[in-house]
Amino acid sequence: MPSPQATAGELGFTTLVLESCQFSRDAALRAAYWFSRDLDIEFPPSECESTYTVVLKLKTVLPMLDDPKPKSLAELVSEFQNALIDSELRVRVQRETSSVRELLLAKAFAEAGVLEDNPPGSFYDPVQAAQQNIQSNLITITPKE
Repeated sequence: MPSPQATAGELGFTTLVLESCQFSRDAALRAAYWFSRDLDIEFPPSECESTYTVVLKLKTVLPMLDDPKPKSLAELVSEFQNALIDSELRVRVQRETSSVRELLLAKAFAEAGVLEDNPPGSFYDPVQAAQQNIQSNLITITPKE
């Protein structure tokens, strides 16, 4: 996965050009949220669908009592890019496992009696059934007396 294109602007600001096929806007927004303490982050309107721009501006470069050694823009951009990859993977895993998560929640609520009506569909557990089949198909060997 190639890294996003970074363009350094004036002091304290960097522009990232991200490809939509690599990093969803949801992932970029999640990463942006975690860096909102140290960076001002903008998503200017994009002219094309295949790429979008993220502008990262350093909030403070001066040492403060709560942050005596503030991170440089380069350090924060590097961390942002890593967080962007992490967020994109989380978005993909969430998308791929959403049906399993919904089934587990529905099953848990149904068994607890919280739901008024049982959810549609079957609560057939293929893993549990496979384990029962394996146990019933096992041969028991007893020693001769």
